[in-house]
Amino acid sequence: MAPFRLSIAAKLYAIFALLATVTVAMALVAVTSAHRHAALTDEFRASFDGARQLERVNALVQGAISESRALIHAPDPATARPIAARLIAVNDRLGNAVTELQWEVQPQEQAVFESFAQRLKDFQESRRALARRGIGADLSVASEEAQSEAARAALSREIEQMGQLYSQRSKQLYADMEMGVRWSVWMLAALAVFLLLLAITGAIVVWRSCIRPLAIVTRVTERVADGQLDVEVPYRSRRDEIGALACSIAIFQAAMRHNEELNKTVRSDAEARQKWQDDIAA
Repeated sequence: MAPFRLSIAAKLYAIFALLATVTVAMALVAVTSAHRHAALTDEFRASFDGARQLERVNALVQGAISESRALIHAPDPATARPIAARLIAVNDRLGNAVTELQWEVQPQEQAVFESFAQRLKDFQESRRALARRGIGADLSVASEEAQSEAARAALSREIEQMGQLYSQRSKQLYADMEMGVRWSVWMLAALAVFLLLLAITGAIVVWRSCIRPLAIVTRVTERVADGQLDVEVPYRSRRDEIGALACSIAIFQAAMRHNEELNKTVRSDAEARQKWQDDIAA
């Protein structure tokens, strides 16, 4: 029993299907990597904006503390009132900055931010109270100075902690982006190499299974057509299109050989009749 072999059409379909599959896989890897990179870039930008907003909060806190000191050391009510107004304005801007900072907080950072926000809220309340007292010319220098120093130390710790969170998040996001880029490069390179090997394999299969046999069968067909009926027809054992073509040529060759033998018989009979007629005539 002859071994089963795929037809040329099946081989070509398989090669084209594999090429299309690898191409689609490369496109999916590229699209997925681009989508993930865009998401990580957005998160990194959000982390950067959060760190920048935290710096703004820190600057406003320092400004509030500076205005508080100036208010505490104001020599008279006339000097204290404009300082208190500036302190109120800085305090309001600090509240807006904290609200904007809250938009950049991730769920895993919510607990730390709530503690930080409560500390800032207490700080703002103390600044408002100090501003009201400054406008009313009711200041206690020593106590307010001590409260400012204590509030500044507590807020500095909270701001430093928040800054560390943003720094860790940025480093992690950068590492994820770098790892994603490396993974994408390796995957695309591997798929590209596989695609190249598949194309080379397909070219070899097409050459061995189709192009070379067709060239040989074409030469054999030309020799048979020229009358060389003893030519051996190759590839008749193949179970594909080339084998079917070779069998057809072999059948054609056998038919021509039979016709040639029949013609010889006819000529021999004709010559015998002619000789017999000549003998009778003689």
